[in-house]
Amino acid sequence: MSSPSGPSQAAPRPQRNGRTRARRAKFRVSTPFVVVLLGGAALTGYLVRPFWSPLFLAATLAVACYPLHQGLARRMRDRPRLSGFILTLSMLTFIIAPLASMITVAVREVTQGLQWMQDSLGIGSLQELSFGHLPPQVQTVLRDALAWLHIGPEDLHGYTGKALGYVQQAAPGVLSMSFNAISATLFVLAAFYFLLVDGKSTVDFLVRISPLQKPQTDELFDEFRRTSSAALL
Repeated sequence: MSSPSGPSQAAPRPQRNGRTRARRAKFRVSTPFVVVLLGGAALTGYLVRPFWSPLFLAATLAVACYPLHQGLARRMRDRPRLSGFILTLSMLTFIIAPLASMITVAVREVTQGLQWMQDSLGIGSLQELSFGHLPPQVQTVLRDALAWLHIGPEDLHGYTGKALGYVQQAAPGVLSMSFNAISATLFVLAAFYFLLVDGKSTVDFLVRISPLQKPQTDELFDEFRRTSSAALL
């Protein structure tokens, strides 16, 4: 009885091994595909790298404002897009617009000061500034101040020339920084609106692709939410 059962049990083994080899061949990934995938991931990271800081700021603001967004959407009869637009517009009005107005006022005051210097004192540029162009009272005050600081007129002229050279060298960089600040601001507003409207779908997607377990990922998101709210408050 035992001798026929042995061959009958050992017979399916070649078929099972064949299925295993076919399954392994089916899920085998070619080397060129892995190289292309890693290259695409590296290129994506390189292109997205300048936007990491604005994206993190937008995520922090969105996480802190998400409860307000949910309450506002419920009051508007479940209209999350309208609620997100209102909060984004409020962010632009109460946070970004005051900063932009402060910069505008500073630039305007500097421009008016240069215009006054040109009209009242007859000076076309800062390099033409000297004691001879100033009123006598101002000359006396400046000489007393320089004497108290132990700085001579020649030293003052040298310091002024160095400062002017530094300003001329820094002007292109300041313009570039202004353009980058405007671009980053627009990106923050767009990302803030997207994370408010589709934040739940984004979190669900991150939970699915996360290598951590779901409870650990949820705990990580809860900690980020508490930290963001505490940082803003």
